[in-house]
Amino acid sequence: MDETTRTVERALAKASREGEAPGALLAAFYQLDSLVLSWQSPQPRPNRNLGKLIGRALGQLRAGYEKFLDAMCAPDMNEAQRFEAEGNAEIRLGERHLAQIEELIWADEVSKDSDPLQVANSAGRAIRDRLGNPATIEELELELRRIEGASSVSGGSGIEYQMMRIMALTQFDFDRFTGIRDRVADVLGKSSAFLELGKGEAWRRQHARAQANLSGSLGAANLVVNSEDSGELDIVNSAVQCVATLRDGVLRHAVATVVALEPGEYDSFVSKSGGHSLKAADRRFPEIPISEGLESSFRNAGGHGGVDDLNGDEVTIQGKTFSSEQFTDVYLAYLETVLSVWSGLNLALDRFGGEFRMLDYISPRDVKTAITAGVGILGVECASIEMRGDWLSLKVQSSEHDWLRVAAFISGIELVEAESLLVEFLDGGDVRHFTASLSVFREADYGAAAMSDEENALLVAGALAGCALDGVSLWHRQDWSAVLSKLTSRDGVEDYKAWIARLKAFRRLAIEVGDDNAAASCLSAIRSFRMA
Repeated sequence: MDETTRTVERALAKASREGEAPGALLAAFYQLDSLVLSWQSPQPRPNRNLGKLIGRALGQLRAGYEKFLDAMCAPDMNEAQRFEAEGNAEIRLGERHLAQIEELIWADEVSKDSDPLQVANSAGRAIRDRLGNPATIEELELELRRIEGASSVSGGSGIEYQMMRIMALTQFDFDRFTGIRDRVADVLGKSSAFLELGKGEAWRRQHARAQANLSGSLGAANLVVNSEDSGELDIVNSAVQCVATLRDGVLRHAVATVVALEPGEYDSFVSKSGGHSLKAADRRFPEIPISEGLESSFRNAGGHGGVDDLNGDEVTIQGKTFSSEQFTDVYLAYLETVLSVWSGLNLALDRFGGEFRMLDYISPRDVKTAITAGVGILGVECASIEMRGDWLSLKVQSSEHDWLRVAAFISGIELVEAESLLVEFLDGGDVRHFTASLSVFREADYGAAAMSDEENALLVAGALAGCALDGVSLWHRQDWSAVLSKLTSRDGVEDYKAWIARLKAFRRLAIEVGDDNAAASCLSAIRSFRMA
């Protein structure tokens, strides 16, 4: 493309300067027109968005160069300057389209891993960097929700929307994805049946099951796009089975929710095949192209034995043969449809706000995704995550982090039920371990507003006493001394029973971390009071 545009610009410059015969110009524009034409047909997914941007950019550049031709043929200087200005404006628009390719490159770099948890972690780190490293997670969430038009304070939804945006940029037709998503959200925003459904336990559980099915299917999508062996039979079969899961486990629920005019109609739709609700959607909302891209052979294959044949670069499904490129395109079009409807549904939920809290129905896989994305927001590169009993364990690649902040952040994620945190990381070749009591961090966070300064100081001390690096407390002696000074002071004390209880609790913490001086000072203060 660069060589073609340079050829046209050189021909235009030479013709303007020397008044050369039109032969060179005609040849240059013929070359440009051929290039423009080659990019006008939709490119197969996952290159659909790149193709669109290049096609739009070339079209704008072609229009701009044509204005320069008009300028050379203009009857007077004023007309020539007008055409030249219009040409420059067209070229600037073309250059803007080309600049948008940078976002595609960024998104592709973020999502190139075949492991969804690694994609979530990479996305968290990249999103924070891209938005200028906001001072707090709350600021980041507000900005991300503002970008997607979500108005509730549903924690974590902004990051989720951005991760979906990355997937739409790298694998789908972004315009179609956002078009369906926004129309679905608008339809549901006006639906009284949707408001009623969301309050019901049965619908919530079905929505949670659909979310779990969807999460499990995204790994297959990453394999198809990112695996070097994407044409292997096991991966192809996995993709076809994924379509069956999406059809019965996600799309049927989502579309039934969109088209239901009252809760009873939703129940009727989900008790039948997904085709009934899709036909209803086509009738009631023809402006939402849900059925487009739902290739029938894919739709039926999962329930009828999967792939018929795999021969080199060709896949035969239900008697229809696809090249590997067509297979990937059709598969991603199906996934695009499902996720666009699903995202529209969740965007509508988010706009309704606190009426639709789904935290009680989230799968363990989604909890892990939330954690890896969240610590990614803090800049932590997470290699693996494990939840076992009351412990949450992370293995990370980097060492230079504020581990207290990481523990405090994880403790604030409502999805996390673990009581303790273990982080394993490398520091100059040495394996080190950070441990923290998440339950004490939660107490410190949720109880702070209703407590006195002394009670808050004790809670903070408890949280920090529960943190250690290689078994050694992270709190310095002066930190303990500062809290000790506050707790031993009797100024303004009215409830001495509570004052003694706080000192005893602080003494226990001091003993736990091996600060004998602080422990002795607590005991001394209590004895002095009793002797007074």
